Amino acid sequence: MATRAIAAALLLSANTVAAQTDAASNTTTTASALDDRVIAWLGNYLEDGETRLFVNDVKYIWGITIGSGLTGNWKSLPSVCGGRPSIQTRSTTLTPNGGCPEVYTSAGVSCTCLNGYSNTTEWEFNIKTRAADVTTFPLELNAGDVFDINSLMTIILPDNVTSIKIHSKDSQETALNVKPASTGWTGVVDQEIKLITTNAQTQIKTLELENIDLSSALDTGSYIPMSVVTMDLSYNKLVGGYNRIREGLCTGVTCPLKSINMTGNLLPAIQPNLFYLPNLRYLYVLCG
Repeated sequence: MATRAIAAALLLSANTVAAQTDAASNTTTTASALDDRVIAWLGNYLEDGETRLFVNDVKYIWGITIGSGLTGNWKSLPSVCGGRPSIQTRSTTLTPNGGCPEVYTSAGVSCTCLNGYSNTTEWEFNIKTRAADVTTFPLELNAGDVFDINSLMTIILPDNVTSIKIHSKDSQETALNVKPASTGWTGVVDQEIKLITTNAQTQIKTLELENIDLSSALDTGSYIPMSVVTMDLSYNKLVGGYNRIREGLCTGVTCPLKSINMTGNLLPAIQPNLFYLPNLRYLYVLCG
């Protein structure tokens, strides 16, 4: 009887070791199974010295934008920070911080995971331009902290988010470099660059972009979701763009905009079409 118990215990131990070995092998295989196109993307999606804010998991972005046109096995790419928002930096001179999955670390990328955005309907990002002499990158930051970045991936708003605010803490307008979902892929046609992408189910009511230099990157109406009620685009070096704020922006429904803050921009004149918005109650237009 004792001999049988010992034999069973040895068999269980052997099976456990085998299972652990298989699990480790699977993890390695998952990383090594990435094909040449995905490996090439890892080497191309960030410039040397670039620090980019990813509000969404990049695979989620691809899945609802360019995924159908990608031939590589991109779904095998491990998610950064478990799909939470992140800041990713490539450097050829600095040692990666170890916060990324191994395949990213091997590509010279550091990852900073951002906490506090999972269970909220209001997103706020305080940013400033990353200094050139930064030598270390934290593993984690929290909502409310100031994020040092120099680029931003297109933001895809979840249906439940009702407010998004991006405030620059620089002394002058931040030159925000917005990148489309196709960045880094060879042979994929670049999409139109949009700061924010929404759909018919999006519930966003408040949009604030403050102290951002949109004149050099995004001086169009594409960053204005159709459901917005309160919009603050103050001190953004806007030259145009407001001519796209019109009744037709809301595609067949009554435009809900009630408040627009255009203070501190470079507009030569007030766009007449703003006065045709039926629900507009407040318009701030002091030009800088």
